[in-house]
Amino acid sequence: MRAVVLREGQLALDEIADPVPGSGQILVRTLANGICGSDLHSLEMAVANPSAVSTVLGHEFCAEVLDYGPSTSDRPFAIGTKICANPFTAAGGLVNPGGLAEMMVLDVDRAFGVPDHVAAEQAALTEPLAVGIRAVAVGESLPGGGPYIVNGCGPIGLSVILALQALGRGPIIATDLSPVRLAVAEKLGVDLALDAASDSALDHLSELGFAPASISALLHRGAPDVLGITIYECSGAHGMIPRLMETAPAHSSIVVAGISMSPDTVSSISGIMRELSVGYALAYRPEELSLALQRIAEGRVDTSTLVTATVPLAETPWAFEALRNTEHVKILIQPGR
Repeated sequence: MRAVVLREGQLALDEIADPVPGSGQILVRTLANGICGSDLHSLEMAVANPSAVSTVLGHEFCAEVLDYGPSTSDRPFAIGTKICANPFTAAGGLVNPGGLAEMMVLDVDRAFGVPDHVAAEQAALTEPLAVGIRAVAVGESLPGGGPYIVNGCGPIGLSVILALQALGRGPIIATDLSPVRLAVAEKLGVDLALDAASDSALDHLSELGFAPASISALLHRGAPDVLGITIYECSGAHGMIPRLMETAPAHSSIVVAGISMSPDTVSSISGIMRELSVGYALAYRPEELSLALQRIAEGRVDTSTLVTATVPLAETPWAFEALRNTEHVKILIQPGR
């Protein structure tokens, strides 16, 4: 079968052996696969370490069931059914080969059936949408309230916006350096979309009815509990976490959903003096993946707004470069084209 292989620090279209399902597994044909920021990080690491083991990336996908592995007693999907799946295998790690190939092998018990009326291109956004749902679940567990700042409007940030809107949360301020990403955030209906290079979301809080609480209120007997804002850090930019901790209003919550590949140094006094709450969101729970697919199927979210290009498998190297340069938001690869 054809696949885009990450080998010796480069992406190359190649012919590799067809995967063979084992017991408890299904063989599927990839219909659509989205390129994720973690895929871009994987390419960067491969460039830095070209001797790394070859792999086929791709974990945001919708696929079609072709066959079951031998001795697989649980066969919940008819042949030809569209499915999404948790791409983390029972053995640990991501599916390999992943969705940048014509076929994959997945664990049956990690798959979710996609309703017939949902297009594969929509269903392929289930996984990134679930990441946004997880981040918002972390934010909801922290004491901060609105307004809600989403810092970084790549697929994670935009998925956070969709998850906040599904809960009726607002107002929402979106910030990014890319005009393309800010335009998508505006289409989603955020209250403000700001160029992070020239504007700060914190300067607009009063316009949205927010008045910062005094830290000294904590020292007065009988003072009511106070809430700050909630900031979702989705950019993964180096130094962003300490910067937010130094500038966030008192009693605010910061949810870190974007991954910085470089270490940050955080001063505890920044968090203590403002009594900030900081939470971290990793991937999603199986129930959140199911909820993401349910919201797509019910039309409660429009994931098509996030997709800015759809290309065949051979155009994958171009897609990685376009995303690295923030010329697009979400690019889908269709191996069957």
